[in-house]
Amino acid sequence: MRLFDYKAFAHVLNGKNGVTSGNMTAEDLEAYKYTYAKGGFTAPINYYRAFFRVLPPEPSKKINKPVLIIWGSPDCCLEDELAILSKDYCSNCSVKFIRNSSHFVQIHNPEEVNELMREFLNND
Repeated sequence: MRLFDYKAFAHVLNGKNGVTSGNMTAEDLEAYKYTYAKGGFTAPINYYRAFFRVLPPEPSKKINKPVLIIWGSPDCCLEDELAILSKDYCSNCSVKFIRNSSHFVQIHNPEEVNELMREFLNND
């Protein structure tokens, strides 16, 4: 991720297939690069390493609290089907897709994410 001055990371953060919202400035990207240069990639990379070592458990005990999954699509890292499959682990789950977004949906579409969260929290 650090190669070529974080070029791959910048591509993922700015969105796939030219999807950008203008919310990620060059200054924001520099702040991310500064943070990750100090070891900030360790936790997210270890998360994915662990995920691929062990298959998720069968959904024997479901989460019984209301769950909202907000999913940016197209996601350059995860397939949309994964969001739908996540419902197997929850008894009360809704999945909201935000199209023309990305893996970092909260950066690319903050207004829509905030609105979905407000609706979810006000209905709980």
